[in-house]
Amino acid sequence: MIALFRAANGSRWSRNSNWLSDAPLTDWQGVTTSNHGRVIGLDLRSNGLTGHIPSELGSLSALKVLNLSGNQLTGSMPSDLGSLHELEELDLSENTLSGPIPAEIWNLRNLTHLYLHANTLVGQIPPQISNLGRLSELQLGQNRISGPIPGSIGSLRRLRGLELSQNALTGTIPAELGEMPRLARIYLSGNDLTGPIPPELGNLPVARTISLGDNRLSGTVPASLGNLITLRELRLEQNLLSGPIPPEIGQLQGLAVLRMEGNALSGHIPSELGQMYRLWILYLGDNQLSGPIPPDLGQLTRLGWLNLAGNRLSGELPPQLGALNRLDHAYLSGNEFTGCVPPNLKHVPNSDTSQLGLGTCNFGLHDLITPAGRLIPRLDSINRNYVLRIGLVEQFTLQTWAGASLVEYFDGSGGAIDDLDPDVAGHQIRLHRGNLSIRLVVTSADGEEQATYLIDVRPGFADALTVMANEYVTAPGNPDLKHNIPDLRVEVDGQILHAGFLAHYRATGGLERWGYPTSEILLLEPKSLTQFYQRGVVDFHNVGVGWVVERRLAWDYLGGGLGGSADLGVEEGITNPHFGLVSGPWGHKVSNFAIDGTEIGFADFYGELGGLQAFGYPKTDARRDTNRAGTLHVGTYTPGFIRQYYQAAVLEFHPGDEAAPVKLALLGNTLRELLVGDWERESAFAAAQRLVGGEEYRAPFVQER
Repeated sequence: MIALFRAANGSRWSRNSNWLSDAPLTDWQGVTTSNHGRVIGLDLRSNGLTGHIPSELGSLSALKVLNLSGNQLTGSMPSDLGSLHELEELDLSENTLSGPIPAEIWNLRNLTHLYLHANTLVGQIPPQISNLGRLSELQLGQNRISGPIPGSIGSLRRLRGLELSQNALTGTIPAELGEMPRLARIYLSGNDLTGPIPPELGNLPVARTISLGDNRLSGTVPASLGNLITLRELRLEQNLLSGPIPPEIGQLQGLAVLRMEGNALSGHIPSELGQMYRLWILYLGDNQLSGPIPPDLGQLTRLGWLNLAGNRLSGELPPQLGALNRLDHAYLSGNEFTGCVPPNLKHVPNSDTSQLGLGTCNFGLHDLITPAGRLIPRLDSINRNYVLRIGLVEQFTLQTWAGASLVEYFDGSGGAIDDLDPDVAGHQIRLHRGNLSIRLVVTSADGEEQATYLIDVRPGFADALTVMANEYVTAPGNPDLKHNIPDLRVEVDGQILHAGFLAHYRATGGLERWGYPTSEILLLEPKSLTQFYQRGVVDFHNVGVGWVVERRLAWDYLGGGLGGSADLGVEEGITNPHFGLVSGPWGHKVSNFAIDGTEIGFADFYGELGGLQAFGYPKTDARRDTNRAGTLHVGTYTPGFIRQYYQAAVLEFHPGDEAAPVKLALLGNTLRELLVGDWERESAFAAAQRLVGGEEYRAPFVQER
């Protein structure tokens, strides 16, 4: 203790009460002793110490805490500190210590906190760092430490904070960092690290800060970083990163800081970034990003700093950016924007919008969204008339982004439209069967400006439909069976899809398989287009892996039960002994022979009219239909005929009709009776006019039973 006082110029300390006096050691400034009088703590932080650290401190063998931080100590760290085997916290940060970290320090196995940052220490981090198995905090930043980060650091399973920034570290970031279950903070910025960002960092379960900026890291940004749902700060700026910004980053809904500026990132800005509702800083400037700014960024209402300057962005500035009322810094120059600047951006205190050469947009809404529909065209600063295509819903939400402006809702006759649920975000509106006109009046907070929007709400299929090709099918002698079978172009969530009803009809047997169409393409369920035929029903819908046109599985409504009850499963215990192809998971055959040996020709008929695509898998084998309880049963079917039930059809053998002995049951008509209430009154089932290619198609909706 005397050696420390003399070596560190104790007479000049800011606080040195009782040092070198006869008072008990526990009364000396900054000294803590045990019950046995041993010195276990020495805390002289920010106390004006100068000079050097004496080697005699290594004699305090009971010392648990040594904190000399925030002083002006010089010289090297004495290797004798490695004798302090009871030491748990060593803090020599914010001094001017030089030389290497003594090798003996890496043998202090009881250390939990090692703070040596903000000195001028040199040397490397040795593999022996793995000896510090109890370490929870390691701070070596702001020194001159060089060499690689050893992979053995990954064995520090208790480590929560790793601070190695502002050194001269080289090599790659070890993938072993991703194996540290408690690691919450990684600071590696300001070094000379190279190579890729390890995808293994996405395995850290409690990560809150990852700072890798100002290095020479290359490769792409790992999509696995989107797994870090606890992350609050992600800094990758000023590196050599390339490729797109992974949309998975948008999953980090707790992120407050995202900095990727000064790289070579390319592609579009993912719209998913608009899901990071807590984001305060978004810096993507000085990259090679292209395309428009996604309007979804207007949802980042906590954003204070926005930098997209120095990219290759184009298009109009989305009016939704005007909803960012907390912006204090906004930098957008060095791109190729057109149109106008949302008014609110003109008033951001620190902004380069004056360098864009664009005028200010008209006053109005910044954004208008509804989860159940699609606004046509997309909201802009000039247009005041819109169509809102919406699905089959009883009520829907209109959410307006207008900053501090007042928004009022009126119907076509001028009456106010009440919010059905004020506790839910947005304005909840009831929708009856039929179009609805809405007038939105937006008034600025000072009452000096006003804008009116007219919205024609059209229930039906929410996305745009266009006729690409069409066949107008009429039944001789039946004036009601006049319907179109079109191929439609469908815009769904920004994708262009093909609802090929006509292509499917022609590829699966046409008139012989399906009979005449009995309806137009209609909307029976939300997000699904349906057409009824005499012998079946066809849907265009999303099956989870994409959109397809396919036959509706009539068996799910009619098979296996009594009186049209729900599907009770496949018929078991019947096996066709004759030649045929086993099709599907239930072991039934598609054969030209019934179980009793009768030649029926079902396999030929099945193959000629589209096979699996047209009929689905067989649910039974071909046999005489008893139409009794416990077997397959459809109330209107006459017992005694040889029938085979498929997922989407019923084949029936008529021996008296030599020209066409195989018949298809009129399942389409059966399903129409089952699924549609009062179908005779629905316009979709009435005779239709011929559709013309290139025109918009508005799918009528029908009332379900």
